[in-house]
Amino acid sequence: MAHDILVMPLYWVPIFFVLRYVLFNHVFKPFSRSHAVKNDEKTVKKLSESLSKIVWYVPISLYGWKILYTYGWLSNTRECWTGFPNPPIDPEVATFYGIQTSYYVYLLITHVLLDSRRNDFIPMLVHHIVTLTLLVFSWVFGYTRMGVIVFMTMDICDVFLECARSANYLGWENISNGSFVLLLISWTGLRLGIFPFKIMYSAYYDSTAVHEEEGYLDWPRPVFWVFNISLWILLVLQIYWFVLLIKVMFKIIKDGKLTDVTDKQQMKEYAEKEKREKSQQKKKE
Repeated sequence: MAHDILVMPLYWVPIFFVLRYVLFNHVFKPFSRSHAVKNDEKTVKKLSESLSKIVWYVPISLYGWKILYTYGWLSNTRECWTGFPNPPIDPEVATFYGIQTSYYVYLLITHVLLDSRRNDFIPMLVHHIVTLTLLVFSWVFGYTRMGVIVFMTMDICDVFLECARSANYLGWENISNGSFVLLLISWTGLRLGIFPFKIMYSAYYDSTAVHEEEGYLDWPRPVFWVFNISLWILLVLQIYWFVLLIKVMFKIIKDGKLTDVTDKQQMKEYAEKEKREKSQQKKKE
């Protein structure tokens, strides 16, 4: 089974790079140059990156939620651990896993070599590596049902994140702020709610209980720990980014518009603006 998702990136990753080249040069960059608030190449590149991620996360999120709705694993997470040591993997799940693995290989490459460097470059790099680790391990050892649930708590938040960023670069303040509110709500409910209290709980407790109930006593304990430790790393990253979201929220309350704290250029401009305001305040005094 591991063979399938290790082979799929060999042809899907080149396809993603071809699509990136075509869409960036013929759709996203022309649109960004004509509509972005700032017509500099850095902003055009960052807006193009966000638009490309929206194009990915919207359909893959819908596809993932369709799978969850069809099989009902989110409402009964114990079902994620039945049928071992050879649980059946449905064709839809196999397709979902193959495409997601390919995309995260592509994301890892572009994050290191092509994308704009943001202030959270290292945490995002760790995120991509841990995600790929979870993908491969969960596929090899049959934890794919839980893997689909993990993705669905993550991907929908990324839709709102990239919408907020894109609208910010376009100067659409109401849409940017509205998307940020949806991001904050979804992040709290999914990544800090369902993810730790339902998914991580099930991965640690339900997996052991169901395996023992079904007589699967020689299941690989090292894999159990790799899977659960990887989930803990993801949780720490979600908390780290949530703190950044809270900082963004306070800046919106103060200024009435979104400032992306991971954007080096925006943070530099924000610091310069604060410096000017303090200077003006001193002059008035």
